[in-house]
Amino acid sequence: MSNSSVYWQIEQDVAKLRCGPLEARVESNKLGDRFVLAGWNGIGEYEFNTLGAGRLHATPTEYASLVLHEHYVRGQDYVLVLNSTLGLTHELYWRASFHETCNVAQIELIYSTHTDRLDSDPEFDIYSSSVRGSLFHTPILQSSDFRAVPKDETWLARSESDCHLLLVRNESLNLSYAEMVHPTDLVTVRILPGDYPENSDEGGWMWNSTLFPDRLEKGVIRRGRVCGWFMPAENDLEVAVELAKQFVAEPLPLTT
Repeated sequence: MSNSSVYWQIEQDVAKLRCGPLEARVESNKLGDRFVLAGWNGIGEYEFNTLGAGRLHATPTEYASLVLHEHYVRGQDYVLVLNSTLGLTHELYWRASFHETCNVAQIELIYSTHTDRLDSDPEFDIYSSSVRGSLFHTPILQSSDFRAVPKDETWLARSESDCHLLLVRNESLNLSYAEMVHPTDLVTVRILPGDYPENSDEGGWMWNSTLFPDRLEKGVIRRGRVCGWFMPAENDLEVAVELAKQFVAEPLPLTT
């Protein structure tokens, strides 16, 4: 992987990224934080919103409790630290790298949380969406086992497999995006067809992955990982599987 092809820059409250042919940005507000595609080889703006972080079913009180503590760039990482008046501290690392041999931009979201209270609820959601494209899924990291996801609400559970790999292919852009929660962190993935009537021929997709089902005690750091890969559509299933296998085999990365 190449680090020289990765460049982050913060402009006001937005972190902008160049990673090989990928242009993207991280946007933050009270409802959460999201990674937005700004271009692939200069085209495709707004086609993907990926690796967003937040509590999709949070109450207004929980939303209002989050306060930006700091954000900065360090090497390949864009780091965002949020404090909560409810006692939780959230640290988000979007780590970018570029696979030159297969022309793949990799974005790994590393999320960690800890609390100063005796007991807290750390459950968190990572959410992604695509405006259009065909969605495929495999639970066993074999390219031959990918199946098209039906246009219905679909749930993927840890009890079925801990290696759920999703890939959405946008043929008009010759671009695919694959995503996987690390097996040690997965709880469930919920998939919904997107509501994009203007693109009804292909449609879109939304999915969110839930992490951390258990309570969190004071002094314990809970950390989770989700990895996404932007790649050319040719041979995308085979490339996605190989990169996912590498992701599963890697040790937990350092974040300090």
